[in-house]
Amino acid sequence: MSRILAVHLKPHEATVVVVRGGAVRPTVEAARRVGLSPDDAPQRRGEILAEAVGELNARKLPVVVALPRDGLLWQNFQLPPAPDEDLPSLVHLQAQRDLPVEDDGAGFDFLPLEGDAEHPRRVLGVGLARTAWQRVLDTLAAAQLKPRQIVPEAVGWPLLVEGHASGAEGETAGVHLGVATEPGWAAIWAAAEGAVRLLRSVRLPEGDDPDALAAVLSGELRRTRLVLGQLHPDAAGAEVYLAADHPPQELAERLAAVLSSRVIAVDAREAFYVENIDQDAGDWAAAASLGANAAAGERPVLDLLNPRKPPAPPTNMRTYVLAAAAALAVAALVGWQGYRKIQIPRAAAAVAEAETEQLSEELEGLAGDQRRAATLQQWQLRSAPVLSMLADVADGLRPETFDSEDFPEGTDVMVTKVNIVGGTLTLDGAAKDAAALQPVEARLREKGYRVDRGTIRPDASQAPGYKIGFSATLQRPETAGGAP
Repeated sequence: MSRILAVHLKPHEATVVVVRGGAVRPTVEAARRVGLSPDDAPQRRGEILAEAVGELNARKLPVVVALPRDGLLWQNFQLPPAPDEDLPSLVHLQAQRDLPVEDDGAGFDFLPLEGDAEHPRRVLGVGLARTAWQRVLDTLAAAQLKPRQIVPEAVGWPLLVEGHASGAEGETAGVHLGVATEPGWAAIWAAAEGAVRLLRSVRLPEGDDPDALAAVLSGELRRTRLVLGQLHPDAAGAEVYLAADHPPQELAERLAAVLSSRVIAVDAREAFYVENIDQDAGDWAAAASLGANAAAGERPVLDLLNPRKPPAPPTNMRTYVLAAAAALAVAALVGWQGYRKIQIPRAAAAVAEAETEQLSEELEGLAGDQRRAATLQQWQLRSAPVLSMLADVADGLRPETFDSEDFPEGTDVMVTKVNIVGGTLTLDGAAKDAAALQPVEARLREKGYRVDRGTIRPDASQAPGYKIGFSATLQRPETAGGAP
């Protein structure tokens, strides 16, 4: 079986893992963590990394690099229907408008989540800014490592859960949600039929308060399940898999009580054969999963080194061939004109026949254009009325102007973040007092919205005079099945 060197490259440290593929479970032969300084130049960081790799005798192995959440740019794109061959160009055009990525797409890849040539597209784009991307490449070059894949670490956790659930039987985990935590961050995903349908990275609160952690994760899992419900009919009963750096069984019990669904605590070590490694599995499990996937010859769902690319532009040879074909066409046209002058009696019939064929081709092309226009129109009709939703929510939050005597100042709230997915609006905000939230919810319900209030965080707001931080999810019943 092939062996892979997986490198989890963080700003302050790196973990190197030697993975050997297996028919049932891969084997983790060695794992070592080395300290790095974010302030060091790539040359120095590469020298430290090369020393650790040399101690494992793994310099000649193929390399897979896992990148942490810090520094990665995540963006969801809603796009019109497009065939698979046109999707990369469409995504890269949108990414160059919204993200600081290279013109050639280096350091950026995307994951198609939904849609096809007849239905609206939804994709997840992930990349690094050009300076951060070059720093990663320079560090690997200084370590004399030639990467085969460079993958976001979050991609490794769904692979680990699938491997843990399949076991020797080879069955997939089915429709499920997953969450994997590390200090400061959590990867949350939804999968169905062995394919990732949603993938997100969420910042976690600082500290070791298990109640606060469970509250944040349960809210994010509810939101993920709600979105998955628009894509798959079995989302409501989906199990939740948990891989945590906290005591996983304790956190699983807390989440199960809040979500009222089964939460399965995953021991990352059980997904591998582990050879005499005392290091915590949370440090190397995701990178090892990516290494095992590469050892099996599989492409990860996101690969910043080998991204999905638009079709290559025409080469010079192709240009010459087209020019020659055009010259031949011109010569043929001249000959045809001379022939028509000689064959006047037959010219009228030939012209009529040619016009008939041309009109038939144009009618076929117009029929295809009409189908695409109808599809776009249906997509627009199904899309959520974003402006009207924002107007309703704004009126519900503050029905009077701030200087109006009819509006009590103590009931004022402010919105700090808004996210709209289909007919669901998720917002974060701040209030001067917790008592201000109930009138706001009542006004929004009068406008026909279903309100699911999230966690109230006292003293969490940074806005002067607004002490209470809160989150809420709004959904109007008639738009629940609307836009994707």
